[in-house]
Parts: sequence; structure tokens; C-alpha cells
Amino acid sequence: MLAAVLAGTALWAAMRFPGQEPALLKPPAEAVALAEELMEAVCSGDFERAETMLYGQPELGVDRQPADVAGTMIWNAYVNSLDYELMGELYATDHGLAQDVKIIFMELPTVTANLSTRTHQLLNEVIAAAEDVSELYDEKNEYREDLVMDILHRAVTQALEEDVRYSYRVVQLQLVCRDSQWKAVADRAFLDAISGGISE
Repeated sequence: MLAAVLAGTALWAAMRFPGQEPALLKPPAEAVALAEELMEAVCSGDFERAETMLYGQPELGVDRQPADVAGTMIWNAYVNSLDYELMGELYATDHGLAQDVKIIFMELPTVTANLSTRTHQLLNEVIAAAEDVSELYDEKNEYREDLVMDILHRAVTQALEEDVRYSYRVVQLQLVCRDSQWKAVADRAFLDAISGGISE
């Protein structure tokens, strides 16, 4: 019955306003709330909660912490950078309803592009300032782990202070009603936007 109503609304709007997406006179409150709640969960880093609002409850996977210090710092900064803006109102599509969402995020490539160069520069500075080899190497004649961790931390901190740029993508968030519940469909465009392209 809902599909018939949506189809009728879409047909009427297409005839009255050709070339425009059909808007709904009174969109379902649950669908409106879902779009906002989903984006609030994503932008607060609560991906587990976000998964419950997705059709089929797929694992987003983007909430898994990276294994190294540098990755963790960059990922946390990325999640903290996420923001969103609902663009316009819900409108009918062939598959149900949709909400256009602008997703704002930190550009990961600009942060990581010069990370290797920064790390080597900092390492050279430490080597030049060292008064004894014990400040640099451990008993295995390898760079001391605490030294490496400190340099990585400083390099990432510098990158996050100096190299950060922001961008955004506008994605169409599909909303479908299944078993009397509204769910969002996590398509490739949505996943790429909230993961900074990692999902690619």
C-alpha cells in the first residue's frame, strides 16, 4: 500500500513539476528521524549504533582501531572531523524514500602524503642531536622503540596541525520500510563518504 501511495505521489509530482525530484507533502516522521539519528551516530563515532539503523545491519568495519600509533591518531582525528548537513527534505524514489546528505570530512590523503618525509626529517634531527648511540639504539642495534613511537607521534601531530584540509560529498541516503521499520541503505557512495575512501 505504501508503494502504491509513493508511486502515485511520484507520478503526480512528475506531471506537475517535470524534471524535479518529487517531494512529499508530509514525510513519515520515523523516516525523517532515522536520517538524522543515523548521521548523528556516524559523526559521533558510534558506528555500532549506526549499524542497527542500516538495512540488513551490515558491519561498517570503520570503527576498528588501526594497529599502530600513527594510524590510530589519524583515524581518531578523522572521526572527530566528521560532520553532516541534511540537504532539503525527503523525496520519493523508485525504491522508497531518499534524503540528500552533505558529509563533511578531513581529507586523509593530504594528512598522510608527507608523513614519511616528516618522519625522516625528525629522525635526522634526533640523530644529529644525540650525544651517545645508546640514545638511538637498543641492545639489538635497532632504533629504540620508545624513540620510534615518539617520532611517529610528533610527525602525525605536525601533520594534523599543518596539513589538514576538509572536503565534502553529497550522497543520496536511501530509506526503505521493512517490517514496519524504516532502515537506511548503506551503498558504496555512503560508505566511501564516512570512511574517507578507506572502504574503497
